[in-house]
This record gives sequence, C-alpha cells and structure tokens, in this order.
Amino acid sequence: MNNLIFSAARRTKRGFAHRAAACALAAIGSMVTSIPASADPNEGHPERSGGAGKRAPTVLATPPFFLETNQTGACALLNLGAVAREVTVTYHTEETQPDGAPIPDAVTTVTIEPNQERALRFGFGMSRSLTPVPAFCKFQSTDTSLLRGGGYAASDSIIQRPARAVAAE
Repeated sequence: MNNLIFSAARRTKRGFAHRAAACALAAIGSMVTSIPASADPNEGHPERSGGAGKRAPTVLATPPFFLETNQTGACALLNLGAVAREVTVTYHTEETQPDGAPIPDAVTTVTIEPNQERALRFGFGMSRSLTPVPAFCKFQSTDTSLLRGGGYAASDSIIQRPARAVAAE
C-alpha cells in the first residue's frame, strides 16, 4: 500500500512540474521578441554589404535570471516554425564548485520538432550560495527567427517567472 501512495505522489509531483513548464513556455512565447544578430558588421547597410539580403538571426540569449539557494537552472525552447531545428543550448551560471573553481557551461544539442516545446533542466547541483547567483541560457541555430526561448530558476515546489529571451550577438 505504501508503494502505491509513494508512486501516486511521485506522479502528481511530476505532473505539476510538466504543467508548470508548459505555463512558463506559454508565457515565454507571448513575451519574447526576436532581434536579428549577426557577426557581419555591414549587415543592415546594403550600400556597404553589396546589396546582400538580411540574414536570419542565429543566436538567442536570455538576460540573467537568478538562482536562490536550492534551485537549479532550466532553459525552455519553443519552435514556432514548420521544420525541425537543431539547436545548441548553452546554460551558464556564475555558481562555483566547492574548491572555488567556476562551474563549466553545460552545452547540449537538441532537435526540436515543429510546433513543439522543450524544457531542459540542468541538475548538476542545486545552488548552495546564500546570495542569488546569476545564470543565463543561450540558443544557437542556423535560424532562430521562429524559435522562442527562456530561462528560469526551478525547484521542486516553485518555478520563478521565466527570463525573457532576446537575440544576442
């Protein structure tokens, strides 16, 4: 009987986390603006770039969001396009390891199908800092014009308001 109760409690907790992530993604989709980013300094100046057309943005990055004690960072992604996109997601935090060394960036590549959402939680350890620690998510793809992304601090009981994702160079 105890196993049934424990199993039901775990399913309920997991269901809550999925619903909370879906709400966060819905909020991200309505809040995000996309600003073209390019490494070409002549872009936007057709007279200097020989008349080449505008390129699609290739990078989205969130402004910093903050991890409180016992929270982990998460990155959420939404594909509004009609084709699958391969996206490299980088999660960066200013948290340090017990020896004082910085925690390396977590980098993963995912394929996100059309009209799908994906949340990636980076659980290499909960924040141990007594003060808020900044973190951010970066999304790279050949074209991010129809991608929306964000980052948020997560724990088992709450999810903070997601940080708005904007394109960055």
